[in-house]
Amino acid sequence: MAIEKDTSSFGFEACGKIETVVSYLEMTSEPAASEKPKQRDGVQILRLKEPSVEFYRFLYDQVGEPWSWTARKLMSDQKLFSVISKSTTEIFVLYSSGNPAGYLEIELQDGGEEFEIVYYGLTPQYFRKGLGMYLLNWGLWYVWKEKKTNRIWLRTCTLDGDNALATYLKAGFRKFDESIELVDKLRRVIVPAASRQKDNLSKS
Repeated sequence: MAIEKDTSSFGFEACGKIETVVSYLEMTSEPAASEKPKQRDGVQILRLKEPSVEFYRFLYDQVGEPWSWTARKLMSDQKLFSVISKSTTEIFVLYSSGNPAGYLEIELQDGGEEFEIVYYGLTPQYFRKGLGMYLLNWGLWYVWKEKKTNRIWLRTCTLDGDNALATYLKAGFRKFDESIELVDKLRRVIVPAASRQKDNLSKS
């Protein structure tokens, strides 16, 4: 008798809300001391040119878990692929001794006049090694020097940890707005494989 393989997997669904203070930051001119960070032994930053949903979810979960990143966990595979494969999106993975240690995701906006840092962070095992600022400084150098932008902006919130806002301000950003927002609190659920292709779990 043939035994049918169970192709179900784990997914997430919203089960409440968490209140957070969101700070909107911008940089409208290149820092005077902007330069490409010096190469560090065993460290590489490589562009993810053809991102797969599976690898992106791995990065998103590893980097975002401590900070309650949820939005893209609620997206179907189809919806997520359409987001990360856009021509205006660039994703860079930080490797340390061959291991994925973090990533930076930027999006071209306003017809090329500005970039948003959509996601940025490290996996927990690479905290406190100087790699976070290294990746951020590299990203700023790349956008200013290689992409010739006029503005870089981002959002950070109180869920991102005690040092997030201070890190961005130290890098040269300034706050231009603030709001109180609600983000989804998630719980794990079993999702049949076929449902992964549907948009009923997606979040725009």
